[in-house]
Formats: sequence, structure tokens, C-alpha cells
Amino acid sequence: MKLYTGIDLHSNNSYLAIIDEGGRKVFKKKLSYEPDVILEVLKPFKERISGIVVNLLTTDKGLLQQETTEVKFHDSTQRPFP
Repeated sequence: MKLYTGIDLHSNNSYLAIIDEGGRKVFKKKLSYEPDVILEVLKPFKERISGIVVNLLTTDKGLLQQETTEVKFHDSTQRPFP
């Protein structure tokens, strides 16, 4: 079953939610703003994630500018999730 992820980024924290194809909540949690924390939380779901929407509510785009980690807008029909 495909999963869809939404990440609401704030200056000092983030909210991450994952829903399934039917719109049912699979995961929801308030996290720190650390990119590695967010990516670690996503790891168990990565094989099933079909899309990620990121809402930036801050001018600090650290998650999108990390040299050691990558966030991609992903279409799973094109290639596997990294």
C-alpha cells in the first residue's frame, strides 16, 4: 500500500504525518528541526512512500540544503525511493 508524507517545517521544530492511500493516519509526530532526525523517522516507511510534501514555514531551508542528506520530491513510478 502506498504512503504519502507531509512535513510542516518551522524554525525550531517540525510536524511529520504519514497517511495511506485511503487517507488513514499511519504516523504523526512533532519532531525537532534536525534533518537527520526527520530522515531517520522516515526510514522504516521509505519503501512504501510515494510522495512527500514539504511546507516551509521558515526562511531556514536547512533540510533541503544538507550536503549529507537529500530530500527529493519523488515519483515512485520513475525510480526507487533513495
